[in-house]
Amino acid sequence: MQLQPLTMRAPGGYSALRPTASANSDRLEDSFVSGPSRNSSSVAYTLVPPCLSQSRIDRICAQTNPVLRNLQITDYYHDVAVALRDMIGPQGGNNWPAWACWASKHVGEHIRREDLPFLRGTCKVTATLAKYMLPPGLSNVIWGPNDAMDRAHEAIASANKAIFERTSPHFTRFVSTFSGDKELNEDKWTRFASQFRPGTYKEGGEEMLWAGFRCYYEAMFEPDPKKKAELVLLGNTHVVYDEQMHAHEEINEALPWYAGRPVTSMSLYLDTPTETLRLGRDLPVRPDGKLYPPLLESLENTELQKAFRAFSRASGLNVAEGTLEGSRCADYRSLDERMNLIVNVFRTRHDDASLFHAPFNPQQTHQIQNGQVPKGHL
Repeated sequence: MQLQPLTMRAPGGYSALRPTASANSDRLEDSFVSGPSRNSSSVAYTLVPPCLSQSRIDRICAQTNPVLRNLQITDYYHDVAVALRDMIGPQGGNNWPAWACWASKHVGEHIRREDLPFLRGTCKVTATLAKYMLPPGLSNVIWGPNDAMDRAHEAIASANKAIFERTSPHFTRFVSTFSGDKELNEDKWTRFASQFRPGTYKEGGEEMLWAGFRCYYEAMFEPDPKKKAELVLLGNTHVVYDEQMHAHEEINEALPWYAGRPVTSMSLYLDTPTETLRLGRDLPVRPDGKLYPPLLESLENTELQKAFRAFSRASGLNVAEGTLEGSRCADYRSLDERMNLIVNVFRTRHDDASLFHAPFNPQQTHQIQNGQVPKGHL
């Protein structure tokens, strides 16, 4: 899928998200109640107050142990998510860092190779089938299961770091620049926005990130709960599209071409504090039995409507025509398939306050902050 270039203008100017046909596109709750920022425990641990800074980001990115680096990335995302929630207000719903926190926590299972027994079996089956399907002269392009696992875990760790390096400095700047502000200030926004590289992603630019942060900024001062929630959802969509484009190469390195569909169907899932979502299956209805949160039963923001028409095969713009049929990701190697799934997950679970729970218990967080990999289950 390709999108038309985004015009970087303020206030609130987002060009349409209109997909263009491409033969190579696959290459490429009533009210939101915030959760606790740290899990309670009967044992007292002295935790460093959340410190969002470029120096902390640099230390995390310089970490050579991919397991520890992932844990520190996950912890940082949590701190950013809580700070951004507090700036926008709880009715804004889940922000991108809240989702990134739990996605990174799940990625950690792959980096620690806790998925090894099951995925090795899956890769062995798919590699065997692919060899039988290919002409004899091409059989050497198929990786063995062990080689595939090594490549996959290296690519996953690389993508986890790359996304963090690209997004976290902007979120840190946003919190430090606008925290405590009571009214929108265009001059202040212009100074902040000047740090984004102009141009599309393919041109090396950051227009999608610019658009996402503009949504978050306007959401801070939006008094209408529905408009606020839609702005945050639109911001999440812009940021995650940039994220998925940035990670696309590593994702395709992690999943060889013959493994995309079977691994997606059999192996890929996302754990949140309240449920497990199988990426290769259509999304289930929410735990409350509804399709969407009350504030997002209909989508009224015109740019958000365009985004869902561009990306989603499932959700209608209002609850009367809505369906989760077709919301699955059939092949995780496909950018279009991933975005279809993600925007529907974001909308249907937008008010799940559990995403703001801490990803680790206080003892684990203390150890992670002090450069140690906790023992036991993470």
